[in-house]
Amino acid sequence: MKSLCLLFFLLFPFSLLAQSEELAIPSKNVTLGATLLLPGFDTDTVALIIAGSGPTDRNGNQSGGMENNSLKFIAEGLAQNNIASLRFDKRGLPGSPMDSLARAHTLFDDFATDVAQIISYLKMEKGFRHVVVIGHSLGSLEGTLGAQQAAVSKFISLAGMGHSIGETLRRQLGKQGAFVTNMAYPIIDSLEAGLRADSVPVLLEGLFGKNIQPYIMSVMAYDPAAELAKLDCPILIVNGTTDLQVTLEDGENLKGSNAQARMEVIENMNHVLKSVSDNLTANMATYNKPAMPLHPDLMPVLVNFIKE
Repeated sequence: MKSLCLLFFLLFPFSLLAQSEELAIPSKNVTLGATLLLPGFDTDTVALIIAGSGPTDRNGNQSGGMENNSLKFIAEGLAQNNIASLRFDKRGLPGSPMDSLARAHTLFDDFATDVAQIISYLKMEKGFRHVVVIGHSLGSLEGTLGAQQAAVSKFISLAGMGHSIGETLRRQLGKQGAFVTNMAYPIIDSLEAGLRADSVPVLLEGLFGKNIQPYIMSVMAYDPAAELAKLDCPILIVNGTTDLQVTLEDGENLKGSNAQARMEVIENMNHVLKSVSDNLTANMATYNKPAMPLHPDLMPVLVNFIKE
Protein backbone atom coordinates (compact mmCIF):
# COMPACT_ATOMS: atom_id res chain seq x y z
CA MET A 1 0.00 0.00 0.00
CA LYS A 2 2.82 2.44 0.85
CA SER A 3 4.39 1.83 -2.55
CA LEU A 4 1.05 2.58 -4.24
CA CYS A 5 0.74 5.86 -2.32
CA LEU A 6 4.25 6.83 -3.34
CA LEU A 7 3.45 5.97 -6.94
CA PHE A 8 0.35 8.18 -6.74
CA PHE A 9 2.37 11.24 -5.76
CA LEU A 10 4.96 10.53 -8.42
CA LEU A 11 2.33 10.21 -11.16
CA PHE A 12 0.11 13.09 -10.03
CA PRO A 13 2.18 16.26 -9.58
CA PHE A 14 1.38 19.20 -7.33
CA SER A 15 -0.49 21.03 -10.12
CA LEU A 16 -3.17 18.32 -10.06
CA LEU A 17 -3.42 18.23 -6.27
CA ALA A 18 -3.81 21.99 -5.83
CA GLN A 19 -7.19 23.56 -6.53
CA SER A 20 -7.60 27.00 -8.09
CA GLU A 21 -10.81 28.96 -7.53
CA GLU A 22 -11.68 32.19 -9.34
CA LEU A 23 -13.44 34.69 -7.08
CA ALA A 24 -15.28 38.00 -7.41
CA ILE A 25 -14.87 40.02 -4.20
CA PRO A 26 -16.98 43.17 -3.70
CA SER A 27 -15.28 46.35 -2.53
CA LYS A 28 -15.89 50.09 -2.83
CA ASN A 29 -17.19 50.84 -6.38
CA VAL A 30 -15.56 47.70 -7.80
CA THR A 31 -15.64 43.93 -7.88
CA LEU A 32 -12.15 42.50 -7.52
CA GLY A 33 -11.17 39.49 -9.58
CA ALA A 34 -9.02 37.09 -7.58
CA THR A 35 -7.49 33.63 -7.62
CA LEU A 36 -7.62 31.47 -4.50
CA LEU A 37 -5.07 28.67 -4.72
CA LEU A 38 -5.70 25.85 -2.27
CA PRO A 39 -3.19 23.08 -1.54
CA GLY A 40 -4.25 19.47 -1.72
CA PHE A 41 -4.58 19.31 2.08
CA ASP A 42 -6.72 21.24 4.59
CA THR A 43 -5.19 24.42 5.95
CA ASP A 44 -6.40 27.27 8.15
CA THR A 45 -3.76 29.70 6.87
CA VAL A 46 -3.94 31.85 3.77
CA ALA A 47 -1.47 34.38 2.36
CA LEU A 48 -2.86 37.50 0.69
CA ILE A 49 -0.40 38.46 -2.05
CA ILE A 50 -0.46 42.13 -3.10
CA ALA A 51 1.19 43.29 -6.32
CA GLY A 52 3.30 46.41 -6.70
CA SER A 53 2.69 49.72 -8.42
CA GLY A 54 1.37 50.44 -11.89
CA PRO A 55 -0.74 48.01 -13.92
CA THR A 56 0.84 44.95 -12.30
CA ASP A 57 -1.60 42.05 -12.29
CA ARG A 58 -2.15 39.23 -9.82
CA ASN A 59 0.69 37.20 -11.35
CA GLY A 60 3.25 40.02 -11.12
CA ASN A 61 3.04 40.88 -14.82
CA GLN A 62 2.23 43.95 -16.90
CA SER A 63 0.87 43.94 -20.42
CA GLY A 64 3.25 45.23 -23.03
CA GLY A 65 6.61 43.93 -21.90
CA MET A 66 6.86 42.72 -18.32
CA GLU A 67 6.06 39.05 -17.79
CA ASN A 68 7.97 37.37 -14.97
CA ASN A 69 5.23 35.46 -13.08
CA SER A 70 6.87 36.30 -9.76
CA LEU A 71 3.65 36.40 -7.72
CA LYS A 72 2.20 33.36 -9.45
CA PHE A 73 5.32 31.41 -8.50
CA ILE A 74 4.99 32.54 -4.88
CA ALA A 75 1.41 31.27 -4.77
CA GLU A 76 2.44 27.92 -6.23
CA GLY A 77 5.38 27.64 -3.85
CA LEU A 78 3.12 28.30 -0.88
CA ALA A 79 0.63 25.65 -2.02
CA GLN A 80 3.44 23.13 -2.27
CA ASN A 81 4.02 23.83 1.42
CA ASN A 82 0.34 23.45 2.38
CA ILE A 83 -0.34 27.20 2.56
CA ALA A 84 -3.29 28.65 0.66
CA SER A 85 -3.00 32.00 -1.10
CA LEU A 86 -5.14 34.64 -2.70
CA ARG A 87 -3.82 37.01 -5.34
CA PHE A 88 -5.96 39.60 -7.09
CA ASP A 89 -6.10 42.20 -9.82
CA LYS A 90 -6.20 45.67 -8.36
CA ARG A 91 -9.06 48.00 -9.14
CA GLY A 92 -8.95 49.33 -12.71
CA LEU A 93 -7.08 46.36 -14.17
CA PRO A 94 -8.88 44.15 -16.72
CA GLY A 95 -9.69 41.55 -14.06
CA SER A 96 -11.23 44.21 -11.78
CA PRO A 97 -12.77 46.70 -14.24
CA MET A 98 -14.12 50.12 -13.29
CA ASP A 99 -15.92 52.79 -15.27
CA SER A 100 -13.86 55.79 -16.35
CA LEU A 101 -15.36 58.14 -13.75
CA ALA A 102 -14.58 55.81 -10.83
CA ARG A 103 -11.08 55.19 -12.16
CA ALA A 104 -10.41 58.92 -12.44
CA HIS A 105 -11.32 59.44 -8.77
CA THR A 106 -9.36 56.49 -7.37
CA LEU A 107 -6.95 57.40 -4.59
CA PHE A 108 -4.42 55.37 -2.64
CA ASP A 109 -6.77 54.85 0.29
CA ASP A 110 -9.10 52.94 -2.05
CA PHE A 111 -6.44 50.28 -2.61
CA ALA A 112 -5.94 49.95 1.15
CA THR A 113 -9.70 49.57 1.57
CA ASP A 114 -9.65 46.77 -1.00
CA VAL A 115 -6.99 44.95 1.01
CA ALA A 116 -9.04 45.27 4.20
CA GLN A 117 -12.13 43.98 2.38
CA ILE A 118 -10.25 40.93 1.11
CA ILE A 119 -8.84 40.17 4.57
CA SER A 120 -12.36 40.23 6.01
CA TYR A 121 -13.65 38.14 3.10
CA LEU A 122 -11.03 35.47 3.68
CA LYS A 123 -11.96 35.25 7.35
CA MET A 124 -15.73 35.57 7.16
CA GLU A 125 -16.59 33.99 3.81
CA LYS A 126 -13.78 31.46 3.42
CA GLY A 127 -13.25 30.58 7.05
CA PHE A 128 -9.48 31.04 7.33
CA ARG A 129 -8.26 31.55 10.89
CA HIS A 130 -4.91 33.04 9.93
CA VAL A 131 -4.36 35.65 7.21
CA VAL A 132 -0.78 36.58 6.34
CA VAL A 133 -0.26 39.62 4.13
CA ILE A 134 2.59 39.53 1.60
CA GLY A 135 2.95 42.97 0.03
CA HIS A 136 5.40 43.39 -2.83
CA SER A 137 6.92 46.81 -3.60
CA LEU A 138 4.18 49.48 -3.24
CA GLY A 139 1.87 46.62 -2.29
CA SER A 140 3.73 46.54 1.02
CA LEU A 141 2.37 49.97 1.94
CA GLU A 142 -1.12 49.07 0.69
CA GLY A 143 -0.96 45.93 2.79
CA THR A 144 0.20 47.88 5.83
CA LEU A 145 -2.74 50.25 5.64
CA GLY A 146 -5.18 47.43 4.96
CA ALA A 147 -3.87 45.45 7.93
CA GLN A 148 -4.48 48.47 10.15
CA GLN A 149 -8.17 48.25 9.23
CA ALA A 150 -8.53 44.44 9.40
CA ALA A 151 -6.20 42.54 11.73
CA VAL A 152 -3.85 39.90 10.31
CA SER A 153 -1.78 37.16 11.92
CA LYS A 154 1.51 38.11 10.26
CA PHE A 155 2.84 40.64 7.78
CA ILE A 156 5.57 40.32 5.14
CA SER A 157 7.06 43.28 3.31
CA LEU A 158 8.68 41.99 0.14
CA ALA A 159 10.96 44.60 -1.49
CA GLY A 160 8.80 47.31 0.08
CA MET A 161 9.62 51.00 0.22
CA GLY A 162 10.99 52.23 3.52
CA HIS A 163 10.64 55.94 2.74
CA SER A 164 7.93 58.17 1.35
CA ILE A 165 7.14 58.00 -2.35
CA GLY A 166 8.58 61.51 -2.78
CA GLU A 167 11.94 60.48 -1.35
CA THR A 168 11.86 57.25 -3.34
CA LEU A 169 11.17 59.05 -6.62
CA ARG A 170 13.97 61.53 -5.96
CA ARG A 171 16.41 58.69 -5.34
CA GLN A 172 15.32 56.70 -8.39
CA LEU A 173 15.19 59.67 -10.75
CA GLY A 174 18.45 61.04 -9.36
CA LYS A 175 20.21 58.21 -11.17
CA GLN A 176 19.06 59.69 -14.50
CA GLY A 177 21.17 62.82 -14.20
CA ALA A 178 20.57 66.56 -14.01
CA PHE A 179 18.53 66.72 -17.23
CA VAL A 180 15.79 64.63 -15.62
CA THR A 181 16.08 65.85 -12.04
CA ASN A 182 15.85 69.52 -13.06
CA MET A 183 12.44 68.72 -14.54
CA ALA A 184 11.23 66.19 -11.98
CA TYR A 185 12.25 67.55 -8.59
CA PRO A 186 10.17 70.77 -8.77
CA ILE A 187 7.13 68.67 -9.69
CA ILE A 188 7.71 66.36 -6.71
CA ASP A 189 8.15 69.39 -4.43
CA SER A 190 4.86 70.83 -5.67
CA LEU A 191 2.90 67.61 -5.23
CA GLU A 192 4.30 67.11 -1.72
CA ALA A 193 3.02 70.58 -0.88
CA GLY A 194 -0.44 69.56 -2.07
CA LEU A 195 -0.27 71.65 -5.23
CA ARG A 196 -0.84 70.24 -8.69
CA ALA A 197 1.86 70.81 -11.29
CA ASP A 198 0.33 72.65 -14.24
CA SER A 199 3.19 72.01 -16.64
CA VAL A 200 4.63 68.51 -17.03
CA PRO A 201 7.27 67.75 -19.70
CA VAL A 202 6.31 65.06 -22.17
CA LEU A 203 9.19 62.92 -20.92
CA LEU A 204 7.59 62.78 -17.45
CA GLU A 205 3.95 62.54 -18.51
CA GLY A 206 3.81 58.84 -17.60
CA LEU A 207 4.91 59.60 -14.04
CA PHE A 208 3.30 62.96 -13.33
CA GLY A 209 0.46 63.39 -15.82
CA LYS A 210 -2.34 65.68 -14.63
CA ASN A 211 -4.78 62.80 -14.31
CA ILE A 212 -2.32 60.87 -12.11
CA GLN A 213 -1.37 63.70 -9.79
CA PRO A 214 -4.25 63.36 -7.29
CA TYR A 215 -3.36 59.70 -6.82
CA ILE A 216 0.35 60.48 -6.37
CA MET A 217 -0.46 63.13 -3.79
CA SER A 218 -2.60 60.62 -1.90
CA VAL A 219 0.38 58.21 -1.76
CA MET A 220 2.63 61.01 -0.55
CA ALA A 221 0.49 61.36 2.55
CA TYR A 222 2.04 58.19 3.97
CA ASP A 223 5.44 57.33 5.43
CA PRO A 224 5.80 53.52 5.08
CA ALA A 225 7.93 53.17 8.22
CA ALA A 226 5.56 55.25 10.34
CA GLU A 227 2.60 53.18 9.15
CA LEU A 228 4.36 49.86 9.75
CA ALA A 229 5.03 50.98 13.31
CA LYS A 230 1.26 50.80 13.92
CA LEU A 231 0.97 47.06 13.22
CA ASP A 232 0.76 44.68 16.18
CA CYS A 233 1.82 41.32 14.76
CA PRO A 234 5.01 39.49 13.74
CA ILE A 235 6.61 41.21 10.74
CA LEU A 236 9.17 40.00 8.22
CA ILE A 237 11.08 42.41 5.98
CA VAL A 238 12.64 40.76 2.90
CA ASN A 239 15.03 42.56 0.58
CA GLY A 240 17.46 41.53 -2.14
CA THR A 241 20.96 42.86 -2.74
CA THR A 242 20.49 43.41 -6.50
CA ASP A 243 17.16 45.24 -6.32
CA LEU A 244 17.30 48.20 -8.72
CA GLN A 245 14.24 49.93 -7.24
CA VAL A 246 14.36 49.41 -3.48
CA THR A 247 17.48 49.50 -1.34
CA LEU A 248 18.57 47.54 1.71
CA GLU A 249 18.36 50.83 3.59
CA ASP A 250 14.63 50.86 2.84
CA GLY A 251 14.36 47.51 4.56
CA GLU A 252 16.43 48.65 7.52
CA ASN A 253 14.22 51.71 7.93
CA LEU A 254 11.11 49.54 7.99
CA LYS A 255 12.69 47.10 10.43
CA GLY A 256 13.68 49.88 12.79
CA SER A 257 10.14 51.19 12.98
CA ASN A 258 8.59 48.18 14.73
CA ALA A 259 10.05 46.05 17.52
CA GLN A 260 8.21 42.98 16.17
CA ALA A 261 9.95 43.21 12.79
CA ARG A 262 12.94 41.25 11.61
CA MET A 263 14.78 41.42 8.30
CA GLU A 264 16.08 38.83 5.86
CA VAL A 265 18.54 39.87 3.14
CA ILE A 266 18.77 37.59 0.12
CA GLU A 267 21.98 37.80 -1.85
CA ASN A 268 21.60 38.46 -5.59
CA MET A 269 17.79 38.74 -5.50
CA ASN A 270 16.37 41.57 -7.56
CA HIS A 271 13.06 43.47 -7.49
CA VAL A 272 11.13 40.80 -9.40
CA LEU A 273 12.52 38.22 -6.98
CA LYS A 274 14.87 36.45 -9.39
CA SER A 275 18.51 35.47 -8.89
CA VAL A 276 20.76 37.80 -10.89
CA SER A 277 23.91 39.88 -10.59
CA ASP A 278 23.90 43.65 -10.33
CA ASN A 279 24.69 43.94 -14.05
CA LEU A 280 22.01 46.34 -15.30
CA THR A 281 21.33 44.60 -18.62
CA ALA A 282 21.10 41.14 -17.08
CA ASN A 283 18.99 42.45 -14.20
CA MET A 284 16.46 44.18 -16.44
CA ALA A 285 16.20 41.13 -18.69
CA THR A 286 14.74 39.09 -15.83
CA TYR A 287 11.67 41.35 -15.77
CA ASN A 288 10.51 39.63 -18.94
CA LYS A 289 11.48 36.00 -18.39
CA PRO A 290 8.22 34.25 -17.45
CA ALA A 291 9.79 30.79 -17.10
CA MET A 292 12.68 31.92 -14.88
CA PRO A 293 12.11 30.61 -11.34
CA LEU A 294 12.18 32.64 -8.16
CA HIS A 295 15.43 33.06 -6.27
CA PRO A 296 15.92 29.65 -4.60
CA ASP A 297 16.30 31.19 -1.13
CA LEU A 298 13.03 33.13 -1.19
CA MET A 299 10.37 30.48 -0.64
CA PRO A 300 12.13 28.86 2.35
CA VAL A 301 12.29 32.28 4.02
CA LEU A 302 8.59 32.96 3.42
CA VAL A 303 7.40 29.47 4.37
CA ASN A 304 9.48 29.28 7.54
CA PHE A 305 8.14 32.62 8.77
CA ILE A 306 4.52 31.75 8.01
CA LYS A 307 4.72 28.33 9.67
CA GLU A 308 6.76 29.21 12.74
